[in-house]
Amino acid sequence: MLSPVHQYADSYQRTSPVSPGDIDSSAETTKRNKSEASTSDQAQNLPLNGKPVSETDKRDVVELSREAEEVRTLQMRDREVRAHEAAHAAAGGAYAGSPTYSFERGPDGRIYATGGSVSIDLSPIPGDPMATLQKAQQVRSAALAPAEPSGQDMKVAQKALSMAAEARSEIARQRSDDMELSTSGGLDKRKRRG
Repeated sequence: MLSPVHQYADSYQRTSPVSPGDIDSSAETTKRNKSEASTSDQAQNLPLNGKPVSETDKRDVVELSREAEEVRTLQMRDREVRAHEAAHAAAGGAYAGSPTYSFERGPDGRIYATGGSVSIDLSPIPGDPMATLQKAQQVRSAALAPAEPSGQDMKVAQKALSMAAEARSEIARQRSDDMELSTSGGLDKRKRRG
């Protein structure tokens, strides 16, 4: 097999015979010869550096392309997961824990967050239905804080709604009891006076 240098030499000899009329346009001839050599390389599956491209090289390029795409996907997922969990933690305030993550190592050797969670306190505040109602509203806001809440986020939001409904019922019961006490206490006073 001829080396790349000999192949180029063959190409020049076959395609560019020099005649006396061509001496003045030597720059044009050189340009044309380079163009023909480049076309010849492409036809022979040679890159411009003159080395043949093997099937292994082609597979390596495809593999690198796949790895680059996987890294881009992992980078996007990492940003989404971290933003999602940060939204929960920020909106949850004192009732939310710190985000925890599950990780995956990418083909580039770096670690990417691919999943996460934030613990949230869904217990009522004993003896204080008004504080429980406020907590339930904050917990619901925290559950729905990310741009795209997950199914689990929706379940937590639903539990917070239930907790809020129970707190409202307790508040209404307390107000009713207070009204009865104030009205019955007022009637007792009037009866005693009269």
